[in-house]
Amino acid sequence: MRKLAIDFVRAPAGRRVGLALLVAGLTASAGAIGYFSKLERTKAALESRAQAGAPYGKSSRSGGPVENERLRSRIAATTAVMSALNRPWEQLFSDVESAGTSDIGLLGLEPDPRRAEVRISGEARDGTALSEYITALESTSSLKRVSLSQHELVPGQNQGALRFVLVGTWMGVRR
Repeated sequence: MRKLAIDFVRAPAGRRVGLALLVAGLTASAGAIGYFSKLERTKAALESRAQAGAPYGKSSRSGGPVENERLRSRIAATTAVMSALNRPWEQLFSDVESAGTSDIGLLGLEPDPRRAEVRISGEARDGTALSEYITALESTSSLKRVSLSQHELVPGQNQGALRFVLVGTWMGVRR
């Protein structure tokens, strides 16, 4: 068997590659540190502006009437969304579900918080089941003044099933 000549001391190509990788790593580290410090300065500036109550933007002085109007409209839109989320949704869904029986099949529920109104569409086995469902809905805490808006016989049903749309006043919702 022949001897292998391994020389770990003399490896000029390996040294060059290693040196190039070291320089690339140091450059990348310097760039990352510079970017991090820039982000820290931006964060500090935004925090100080937030504590001072200045609106988010490029300058700390007022942007004029157009900018203020945009800010007011954004605040109004946010308030509307928050108001919609704070409505008694769970109570409404629970009441509509608990009023139903096996003779009623719900097809749709369309709450309209602005008008404090709820539209319920579905199918009833017969007129008696529909009448009982309306009475049950009116006895809930969420709905009052429930009325039949539309109805029709379902074609192809021998037992006289009814497709209906009910409209009721959604209680607990301010107009």
